[in-house]
Formats: sequence, C-alpha cells, structure tokens
Amino acid sequence: MQDFIKANYHAHTWRCQHAYDTEREYIEAAIEMGIKEFGFSDHVPCPFRDGYVSGIRMTMEQAPEYVASIRNLAAEYKNDIKIYVGFEAEYIPEYYEEQMRLFRNLGCDYMIMGQHFLQSEQNGPYTGTPTDDESRIRDYVDAVIEGMKKYKAVYLAAIGGAGAYISNSIKKCEIIAYDDLGAEAVRKLEVEDLQLIVAIDCEGNNIYDKREEYAKTTKATNE
Repeated sequence: MQDFIKANYHAHTWRCQHAYDTEREYIEAAIEMGIKEFGFSDHVPCPFRDGYVSGIRMTMEQAPEYVASIRNLAAEYKNDIKIYVGFEAEYIPEYYEEQMRLFRNLGCDYMIMGQHFLQSEQNGPYTGTPTDDESRIRDYVDAVIEGMKKYKAVYLAAIGGAGAYISNSIKKCEIIAYDDLGAEAVRKLEVEDLQLIVAIDCEGNNIYDKREEYAKTTKATNE
C-alpha cells in the first residue's frame, strides 16, 4: 500500500455526520502510510430553504471553521505532508452560484463532483439507490454532464473492443481491497502509455450520444 498510494484527495470529517475520528488522526494515519498529499473534501453545504437540516453534510455556518481547521493543521504538518482542503459537491442549479461564491470566499483548493442527488437533497432521489428505471439513469447522466460543463471537467474512456491491446499497458495488477467481490474488487494497477479518449468533454459533447451518427458516417465511407 505504501508504495502505491502517494495521494488521497477524498477524505471526510465528522461534520458530514458519517465519518469518524479527528482530522489530526486522519493526517497522522496518512503520514504513517507514506502518503505525500492528503485532501479533505467534505460534502459541500447547501443553502437549504424552509429550515431543512441535512443528515449528510455540514451547515453553511460550519464551513469557515472547517476550512480554517484544515489550514491550521496544514501549517502544523507542512514538513511531513502536503494538505489540501476542498468540497465534494453535487451540481444543483438552484444552489450553484451560492456554493461557488462560498468556495471562492473561503479560498478552497479544489472541488470533487459527486452527484448524490438528481435535484436538491430535499426533493431529489438518492442516486445510490438501485433502480431499473431507465429514465432515472438518463436523468442522472444528464445532471452529471451539466455539472461537467459548469465545472469544466472531462470524462475519459477506453476504446471498446480494444481491451486485449490496452491490457498491454497494464504492467502490474494487485487486489488491495474487497477480494471477496471478485471482478468488483478494488485493484491496484500500474500502467504505462495507457491510451484513453475524451468521451465527454467540458462543453458537453458526448461520444455516446453520437454513436448512430458515427456508424452512419463509417458505413457511408466504407461504401
């Protein structure tokens, strides 16, 4: 593990109500594991209306203390590890501007997108719930792509059908967690010259939506 994980940018704190131990304990554990860069990214607070209180994220009022606490620890441990502070955020249009203003005012380092809800936590279904409803899956994809456009993110993919060739880029494979899950186990991969494509760009152009168009173009070219 120590030779593999050099950075971890996704750790929560007690403020999200489903993480335990102190920030200091997380940092000291990271140092012991040989991690060089460590980031805290609690669920971003939401300016909920009507007095709603979330059970999975801090309040807007807690955010300044959260950032200040991590900054103080970053200064204390600066000779041992590089520490960052950010948020994990859904893209919810009604909250976007206020959340980004909070992010900038607090001087956070980064933001991770995690689309846990299709709409506001108060109204939208939790996306981690299993479903066979294709419309909900499409709504989830649409929400993520809209968020990618706003946050200027891209989605990388390997070319289908080229698995045997791409596998040549994998130099080492090792199961590091959940080995009882078989194909779903977490694996450590060491790769070299791994060839990927941008499947969805930061403007929302989506190669998956253009499959029929590409197929027709290819057919016409071959004819």
